[in-house]
Amino acid sequence: MVFSPSSERLYRHQPQVVPGTWSFYPRAPGRPSRNALMSFIHEKSTHPNDVPHDLYPATVNRQGTRYKLTRYTTALTGQEQEPASPRPTLQQEIDLLDPSAKWALQNFSCNDNDETIARAIQDSTALAISDGSYKRLKWNGVLGH
Repeated sequence: MVFSPSSERLYRHQPQVVPGTWSFYPRAPGRPSRNALMSFIHEKSTHPNDVPHDLYPATVNRQGTRYKLTRYTTALTGQEQEPASPRPTLQQEIDLLDPSAKWALQNFSCNDNDETIARAIQDSTALAISDGSYKRLKWNGVLGH
């Protein structure tokens, strides 16, 4: 599970149920206990676009129908992160390929800065399809002789 301090919710990514599915546990009413443990109840599904960006790995204990947050960690607590350099787009990477390797990507097109492809990979809905023609010693592709 992961914790979002901004929404005070626990989140769970559940691609095995339905690809891209997330669920969350809202904080239970009332104040945290003396040792500052927050309690969470009633699992609810949510759309991936509604999941906050401040998710941190969390340790929780299940107590009946409730989860108690025992701790969470931020990756670089107390350290400044260097600004990320922009990553090349898939089209830029394809342009750098050796011409002999570009044959399979001649008609590549992506108009949304690779967002659709990235989201499909994150949501476990991306599909890779091959006709088998990459096997140099076998002719079992759909275009085989």
